[in-house]
Amino acid sequence: MEAALEVRGAFPELPIHPLVADLSAEPGLAGWLGGTGLRDGASTLATCFGMLPNLDPETFPAYLFRLLAAGDRLLVSANLSPGGYAADRRTILAQYDNPEARAWYGGALRELGLDPDAVSVEIGAQPLPGAGKDGSAWRIVVDAVAGRRVELALFGERIAIAPGHRLRVFHSNRFTPEAAERLWTGVGFHIERSWIDPSGEEGIYLCEKSAR
Repeated sequence: MEAALEVRGAFPELPIHPLVADLSAEPGLAGWLGGTGLRDGASTLATCFGMLPNLDPETFPAYLFRLLAAGDRLLVSANLSPGGYAADRRTILAQYDNPEARAWYGGALRELGLDPDAVSVEIGAQPLPGAGKDGSAWRIVVDAVAGRRVELALFGERIAIAPGHRLRVFHSNRFTPEAAERLWTGVGFHIERSWIDPSGEEGIYLCEKSAR
């Protein structure tokens, strides 16, 4: 919504059709896209930044492929691991396990109403299920483990958390550049161009949905 308001303020002549949707639930948005007039004789460029690290890599690319029409393009970002799990685990994990990152996790817990002193934060990494044994796809995970019984109050309901219960605070998926490309070509996209950061840890891919 904030992005829509920024665009509306900068370009008031452009028609804006904002929608907030939970893409992890893979909602059916074809009707909404048709109602905006975006399909009237023009191709669509969909931008997808900062989503692949947190959504299911086994289903999300296929969902986007179904959502777009032939000839539409997708500009998507990916968090990368240039050498894969074994080579990069230690150095990339350090970006998520430091005082500043831990302060961020603590802020997220406080926003939930959970006292950070009541939990211990565990940070680790693991290969993604189904990714094979080459370490080309893996995940950083941050869990809060309750050290004692605590209660959360959310939307008028109280949720009891027993000692030892784990809450997933954060996760981020990483792929080698080749594995990131396979996510899109495997469901039918054609990669027109890619941009890889010199560090090898960030990439942007321009994909086109080819007619089948």
